[in-house]
Amino acid sequence: MYTSLLMILFFQLLFSPVAVPSLEAASQVVQNENVLLSNTKETITYWKPFEILPGEEPKVAETHTIFNRLLLGWEETRVAPALHVVRSDQGPWAASLDDGTILLSREAIDVCFRDAQDGGDDRLAFVLAHELAHQRADHLWHRRFFRLAGEQPPQVQGRMLGTMTMDKMEVEGLEAKETQADREGLLLMAMVGFDPSRVIGDESRFFLDWVESIWGTPCTENAGKDDCNKAKDRLSRVKAHWEDTVHQSFLFDLGIHAYVAGKYNLARQYFSAYGRQFPNREIHNNIGLTYMAEALSLRKQLAQQGEYIHPEFIYPVVLEEEIEIYKAQPRSRGGETRGRGKPDLQELKKAMEADLHEAALSFERAVKMDPSHRPSYGNLASAYLLEGNAPLAYGIIAGNYVKRFGEDEMASLFLAISAYIGGQTDKARLLFDRAILRESATPLARINRAIYLGLIGDKAGEMAEWKVVAEIGKKSGDEALFQMALRKMGKEVALAKSPPPGPEKISGYTSGERIAVPLMNQSGAVWVGGEQIFISRWKEGKMAVHANRTILALWQEKGEVATAAGVRIGDDAAKLGRIYGIPQRKISTIHGEYRAYDQSHIAFRIEKNKVAGWALY
Repeated sequence: MYTSLLMILFFQLLFSPVAVPSLEAASQVVQNENVLLSNTKETITYWKPFEILPGEEPKVAETHTIFNRLLLGWEETRVAPALHVVRSDQGPWAASLDDGTILLSREAIDVCFRDAQDGGDDRLAFVLAHELAHQRADHLWHRRFFRLAGEQPPQVQGRMLGTMTMDKMEVEGLEAKETQADREGLLLMAMVGFDPSRVIGDESRFFLDWVESIWGTPCTENAGKDDCNKAKDRLSRVKAHWEDTVHQSFLFDLGIHAYVAGKYNLARQYFSAYGRQFPNREIHNNIGLTYMAEALSLRKQLAQQGEYIHPEFIYPVVLEEEIEIYKAQPRSRGGETRGRGKPDLQELKKAMEADLHEAALSFERAVKMDPSHRPSYGNLASAYLLEGNAPLAYGIIAGNYVKRFGEDEMASLFLAISAYIGGQTDKARLLFDRAILRESATPLARINRAIYLGLIGDKAGEMAEWKVVAEIGKKSGDEALFQMALRKMGKEVALAKSPPPGPEKISGYTSGERIAVPLMNQSGAVWVGGEQIFISRWKEGKMAVHANRTILALWQEKGEVATAAGVRIGDDAAKLGRIYGIPQRKISTIHGEYRAYDQSHIAFRIEKNKVAGWALY
């Protein structure tokens, strides 16, 4: 068991739920490796009777929700770790077992939420992300090695172990491992939408709270004085690393912001800069999506000029990326000359093909980094289909995805599209039908089935399918989906709403504004492409400002304030459609769903069909 106690240098091997070892005893690793290796308390079997299940306590259920959200960033080929919350009278602690189990004491949850009105989930996310970082870095390999050695005959043990001892392996590089787990834990929690500043900000007492909860009295009263000092010293030593880490994690936010705003090249710059610090599967996926979004924009331009490429289906990664579905008429087999417009079309085609090629390369890297991540296969198949390479897309899904995960809605959908593009119309129909009959079927499956029915000339079937899509959109409050379906049915659609009066502002600022005085509440800076971007944070949001004092981005993350049109955090997402109309882009990311309204230069973040915040661009 590797027990972190959250970056505090002293650590306890908290194996018993009834006896609390002294700090002196806990700071020493058991000398007899064979005893340690046979200790059943290092197995989940021992802790199972003390486990608190999610259904037993709301806070435990919330903890598992936070953990599952963090697992969105787990890109290892190994099976993802499992979390178990257990009862213990030994205070707050978190621990990793070498079998991939993460243990968390019930009191650790309380400490994270104690005196933290709005940052408890962020503090708890860090506790769990820190342990996931240990698992990701495989800091427990030596315990598996010593256990294996302990199962061998004495002569074999001697050859395997030589002069190595468990205590030496346990202590060597401990501080470096903790610092690495701190850094990667902060980056992981930031990547999935938690706020690292709640853990290491100037106003945070997280580490002292942790120590004080062990001793039961404040550090100011000399409770556990040495340990309080160690916590303070540890915080001072690593804060410089943390601050740089937090600043670098801001690049991911900038990347999401630029992507939502439709600035795909800029988003790619931010994601690439972030990926150099924290390379992972999601970064490669996001970079690939920036190329794909550019390709779709070029494809739209080609369609508007009457250029036919191949049937326009809607893929999972780009659902409602473009609200309209363009379907140009096929060109004659002999080709068609367009005078001086022809070179432009050829340039557009080449640029689109280059973007799709780069997208496919990025998605291939993501699949290699994490073969267990389902969406990566869908992204890759989408790139192949947009290139017109149906056999390769079919092979990725049938030959890799289905063999690993089985055939689900996404697999049926991709196989159906591949079959149709490949000329197998009847097979495509069977697969489209199979996709919509699944219990987990989404509007996406019906949208693509409607497109297919229209392509084969089944007008009645197409209209019936669009009617179902319209009903889904109306029932869910999805204005974009509802109006898209009505438009495809040939029904009159309400004109797009005018943007609400007055510019949107956050804390009195608007995006693109040039501030006249130096940035207040400045908390750091990052460098991108040789240009410096300053970061300013406050209780309810943050902003990014270029070195020339131009505001690049603004975020409203908490608080009771409203937009110029009266939208507040916690409002139903359906309210956006009534006020702002149809979004220009509707994008699902690891941070949640975003709806972007270019006329008002605002993008709303949606969680569980509620407004969770917004950004200005």
